[in-house]
Amino acid sequence: MRKVTGIFLLLITNMIVMSASVAGAYSGELTIGSIRANANGGFDVKTEEVVNPACTNDGGFFRVASGSNNMSDEGVKSALGVAMLATALDKKVIVYVDTSSLYCHASLVEIQY
Repeated sequence: MRKVTGIFLLLITNMIVMSASVAGAYSGELTIGSIRANANGGFDVKTEEVVNPACTNDGGFFRVASGSNNMSDEGVKSALGVAMLATALDKKVIVYVDTSSLYCHASLVEIQY
């Protein structure tokens, strides 16, 4: 049963990652420190590493928001699911971000196994 659950989670994760629109700069592997919801329906992810030195914020977080960096409402929900799953499994993530934005807006969140 545990093996089936693992395979199911892997399949769902792959579908979620593939549904996101890819644009921006690669982040490298990141450890999620916290996830914070925003008033606009998106969320911020605080990381232990610098997301991308070219981002104009302090580099320690990225934002996922509908309408930013080609992210749709459905993409925000999918990215949140991936971020929460990575946190629950204690896995690192990589993200693709818009380095010209103040909040380092992400267009893809991917779990590293």
